[in-house]
Amino acid sequence: LSLSITPTSASSTILVFAVVNGAGTTAVSDMTVQLLRNSTAIGNGAAAGSRSVAFGQLNASSSNIFPGAITFLDSPATTSATTYKIQGKLQTGTGSFYINRGATDSDNVGYARVSSQITAIEVLP
Repeated sequence: LSLSITPTSASSTILVFAVVNGAGTTAVSDMTVQLLRNSTAIGNGAAAGSRSVAFGQLNASSSNIFPGAITFLDSPATTSATTYKIQGKLQTGTGSFYINRGATDSDNVGYARVSSQITAIEVLP
């Protein structure tokens, strides 16, 4: 997920909302997500030991679809085009994680296809 916004004032803040829907195949395929401004991660938790650093984590204890939400107020201090994107990675590096569908994707009414989204709104000073 990504989008670009061009602030009209360097004093503006950008309010970013995102929802990522996905599912993993096993309990070891949880996915961490982070928000990036251009190529820089923003809003992540604090580093501690060997723990992963991310904005949030989507649970994959079953093949059910779980949502992950991000809300962040950013101060990019620019009037240049700024790209916001969501980046995800497997927590343990094993298993599989699927976006916008369940881990089981049979052609059956019991399995859904969903959507994810990202929205950025300029907040003028």
